[in-house]
Amino acid sequence: MDQARARLWREGDLWAIEVEIDGVPYAERDYADVASATHAIAQILRQQAARSPDLDQEECPHCDAALDLVACSQCGVAAFVRTCEHDVFTRPIRIVEGQLYCRACRP
Repeated sequence: MDQARARLWREGDLWAIEVEIDGVPYAERDYADVASATHAIAQILRQQAARSPDLDQEECPHCDAALDLVACSQCGVAAFVRTCEHDVFTRPIRIVEGQLYCRACRP
């Protein structure tokens, strides 16, 4: 990670965030309070700074769906993956029998 930017704003009764890392925007989320929203920003930035980017997917060329940060339920490695239905089987971390698995841990 070379550069990051986070935005925080209110939408009605909820707070929304957008995190941009190295020029790529990641999923917006709604939070009930500002403390939860800022904690989520810190957690995303901390995880991104401490991990290898080789698992991250590029934005989908077929749609504008956001990327989402998910973690393997076995080893804890995290990756930004597509949230759309395109190329589901090429994702570095995906759901198998209700659990999230990275490529190394996948049964």
